[in-house]
Amino acid sequence: MSITDRPQPDPIADIKLPNGYMLWAIQAMEEAIGSDGVTEVLRHAGLERLIGSPPPNDMELGDLTFRDFTNFGVAVLELHGRAGKGLVQRMGRYAARRTIEDLPGIFNLASAALKMLPTNKQLHAALLQMANGFREIYNKAGVELHLTIEEQDDKFVYQAVECPSCAGKQASEPLCALWVGAFEEGASWVTGGKKFQVREVACRALGAPACVWEINKTPVG
Repeated sequence: MSITDRPQPDPIADIKLPNGYMLWAIQAMEEAIGSDGVTEVLRHAGLERLIGSPPPNDMELGDLTFRDFTNFGVAVLELHGRAGKGLVQRMGRYAARRTIEDLPGIFNLASAALKMLPTNKQLHAALLQMANGFREIYNKAGVELHLTIEEQDDKFVYQAVECPSCAGKQASEPLCALWVGAFEEGASWVTGGKKFQVREVACRALGAPACVWEINKTPVG
């Protein structure tokens, strides 16, 4: 995969990132490749300041940006070749679990009411609550996120204009495998362990105006 910086400034690259998402990305990679591997990734990403000093476990918007988060994911892809995409998806699954467990008041994905709905309604409600949770975090900082969810006959389509996984980059393939993992894990969680196919079908790194993922309604396992 070819990944380079955009020739023109990307307006979303300087949006602040919740601390927890970088912390969880680091922790997910520590589980997969060890502390030495994470140190290598952080150095490759230009994030040496985080070596031995990770951000706090909260959703405050500190000094980290979408650009930093993108650079971390890109470093994983560049250093680990074919295995890189799977590692980035692992980061997404880990982040989804931590979001559900650590932030029940914001995303409300572990509610008993959600568990009682039919499968398709569970998926739809989970995507809506995910989008609303992100909006709540950023509304407090005066930042408007453009997130939309469309229901089609056989799938849900989730669109994000402000995507933190490809900010400031252009690439030969979609860059946002992290969110594939996050949607897979979230869908499995709310449906009692069912698995669903998730695909990124448009990416800002490929010139699209927004990143777009499709989540099939029919479980694959």
